[in-house]
Order: sequence, then structure tokens, then C-alpha cells
Amino acid sequence: MNGITYNELLSSLSLSYKQIESLSSEKAELKRTKRALKAIVEFNRLLQHKTDELNLLKDTCKLIIDIAKYHMVWIGFCWINQNNEKVVSPVATYGYDEGYVENTKIAWDDSGVAQGPTDIAVRTGKPSVCRHILTDKEYEPWKAEALKRGFKSSIAIPLILEEQVIGALNIYATEADAFDKEELSLLMELSNDLSIGISTIRKRAKNKDNENKLLEINKKLEQMIMNEIHKRMQQEQFLIQQSKMAAMGEMISVISHQWRTPLNCLSLVIQDIKEAYRHDELTGGFINDTVSKSMNFIRFMSETLDNFRNFLTPSKTKVEFSVRKAADEILQMFSDLFSRDNIIITLEAEDESESYFIFGYPNEFKQVILNIINNSRDALIMAKKGLSDKNGYGRIFIRLKKRDSKVIIILCDNGGGIEEDVANRIFEHYFTTKATDGTGVGLYISKTIIENNMGGSLTFRNIDGGAEFKIVI
Repeated sequence: MNGITYNELLSSLSLSYKQIESLSSEKAELKRTKRALKAIVEFNRLLQHKTDELNLLKDTCKLIIDIAKYHMVWIGFCWINQNNEKVVSPVATYGYDEGYVENTKIAWDDSGVAQGPTDIAVRTGKPSVCRHILTDKEYEPWKAEALKRGFKSSIAIPLILEEQVIGALNIYATEADAFDKEELSLLMELSNDLSIGISTIRKRAKNKDNENKLLEINKKLEQMIMNEIHKRMQQEQFLIQQSKMAAMGEMISVISHQWRTPLNCLSLVIQDIKEAYRHDELTGGFINDTVSKSMNFIRFMSETLDNFRNFLTPSKTKVEFSVRKAADEILQMFSDLFSRDNIIITLEAEDESESYFIFGYPNEFKQVILNIINNSRDALIMAKKGLSDKNGYGRIFIRLKKRDSKVIIILCDNGGGIEEDVANRIFEHYFTTKATDGTGVGLYISKTIIENNMGGSLTFRNIDGGAEFKIVI
């Protein structure tokens, strides 16, 4: 045969077959590598849009089958079941499974005894490849079921999250020795990307959960604050009313005193009717004059009651009102009470044409004025006890000023002031300098009304011979 022996020809043919076989194997490896590379590219695209972990795992399994053309893929997480057994529990699967994963029990423990690729990958944190299921002795427990489904080789790649193995990505092929070095490297890269994706979703979910918890805590806190504010407002309103009611005895005395004169006059008018009848003087003019006088006395008494009733009624809404008028009404109501104790109260306005309007609660503001001048009255009575001249007059001044948009009310007296060692405590709740006669509520409530309810300020200082309270609103 042209000088070529049979043996030489046979040898040449054998070499050509090996070259063809090698080329065919290289081509198959290149094809698998390209598929694995394409799977990574598609997975990274998939990862950009996934926000749910389970959907990510399921879609990853499907993508590996559809693009890389493997036979079956499943992902399992490390778990300790109710029997305290360490198992790898399947969470997602795709491909030709036919109950294989569901019926396969894979344990991971610290015994050191190998229990197949998945167990090895989970325990060591490194990929584990079974190149020939048919001949691999470590695969014996699952061999029959694997071969029945056409599995010839498999790989288990650990899923590592924050340096801790949480599970494994398991891939099965219909060819023996299907996972070469290059393909293994690409699949490990995909597994690493999957771990990052799981971590990102879990962190996002944890942050969202923390945000929801924070929102819930904030809602509860807001509700607690609102409840506490409402509770405090109710308590403050109660204390304001309590402060007003504490003066009820004196008010009744004032009403009694203010009514005494018109009642005496009314009594005289009634007696005049009797006398006029006796002397046949009941003319139309006399009757009209008598009715007019009587109605004036009754109107005066009625207005007195209305003034006290209005004072005791809480103001429900903020309104614009005149400080000058409010102070004047308080003085008209209680002037007799102070006069009995030889105390003169003077209301002075820097600008006589100014009404000094502010925005707030008029009745509560009147209560503040009354609380402060009552304190001055008590101080003046106590100061008078130490004097030889018991008829000396006490003085209380209420001065009104305006600076820019602020109204300033200064209330001062000549009652000797307050001892410096307790002066900084006079606005404390239940603190009193009057021993058993005081409640410690008046000035505390006054400061609460002015500062918390009306947005102003109430301060105190000792002045020469007395005390000064300053309200700025």
C-alpha cells in the first residue's frame, strides 16, 4: 500500500481517532463553559430585579437548567429539625427530579464520616464533585435512584453567608465527568453571586422589618405621648378648677358683701311701698320709680352672679381678649375682699388708650392674676402682723406695658418679698411657704397656664420691700 505497512496505517488511524476524540471532548468542554458563562450573565441580570428570596432560589434553579442545560438542580439550606437532627432541607428545585430530592435525606454533622457531595460541601465549605456516580462508593446510598433518573455526575457548591455555610447549590448532569476545571470555577462564581443575592435580600428585608418596627414603635410612642398630654391637660384643668374652687369660700363672702347693700336698698323700697299705700301715695309715677330702682338692684346682683359664674367656667378655645379688661374684671369682683384687709390694688397702663390684646384663654388668665394677687394679699397680711401700726395700707400694683408685639404684665407688692433660699422653688408643684394654709397649687398652675397653654413666660424676683411677678405674652 504505497510503502505503508498495515501496522503503520492502523497506528495512524488510531492517532487520528484520538485527536478527533480529543477535539470532540474539548469542543464539549468549551460548549459547557460557554453555557456556564452565559448562565452567570443571565443570573446577574435576574439578581437586579429580585426582592423575594424564595423566588430568587426557584428562578436560579430554572435558569441553570434552561441555559446551562444540566439535568436537575436543587438548592438546600442547613437546618436542625424537630428531632434535633442536622439536615440539608431542599428549598428550591428544577429539572428532572421525579421525587429524588424529596425522598433523599442528607445529614450534616461533625462525625467526620463522608455522606456524599452535599454533606462534604456543607461541612468543609468547599465544592464537592462526584465525577462518576456509577463507580463512586461514597455515592452508594443514592446511586440507584440517581442512575434511574439518568444522573451520571454531580457537583455540590457551598452557599456561604458572612463566612458561614448556610446551604448548598446541587447540580446533576447526564454525562460522566461533566464538570471540568473551568466550568467548576464559573459555577463557583455563580454560587458566590447567589450567596451575595441572598444576603442582600435578607438585609433589605431586615431593614424593612426594622423600619416597620420603628414605625410601629413611633406610632405607639406618639399615642403614648398624646395620651400623656391629654392626661396632663386634664390634670392641669382639674388643678385650675381646684385652684378656683379653693377660693370659693372667699367668693361667697364677696358675693354676700356685694349683695348686702342692694338687698338693704331693696328692703327699703319694699317698705316704702307699704308706707306709700298707707298714706295713699301709690301713684303711677311712684310705682314706675319703685320698679326701676328695684330692677337696678336686682340687675346688679344678677351681674355679680354672672361674673362669678363666668370666672368659674373653663375657657375651651383660645381667643383674642383684652388684658386690661380681664384684670379690671377681677378687681371689680374681688376689690371688697382686699379692701377689708386695708389693701389697695392699683391698675396702671403705660398707654391709657391701649387695651393690650393677647391670644389665649381669658378665664384661665384671670385665674393667674387672682392667684398672684392672692399670694400678695397673704404676704401683706403676714407682714402687717409684725407691725405696730395694724392700720397701715398694703399696696399691690398691676402695670401693663407693650414691647414690640409682646404684652408685659407686672404684678408687685410691698409685702416684704420671699426668702431667697426658697424663692427658686415657688413654682414647684405642691410647694408652699404658708405651712398648713397653702396648697402649693396656685403658682404652679399659673406658670402652667402662661407657659404651656398660652406660650408666654412667668418669672419672679424680689424687689425693694416686696415681690414682683412678670408675665410676658
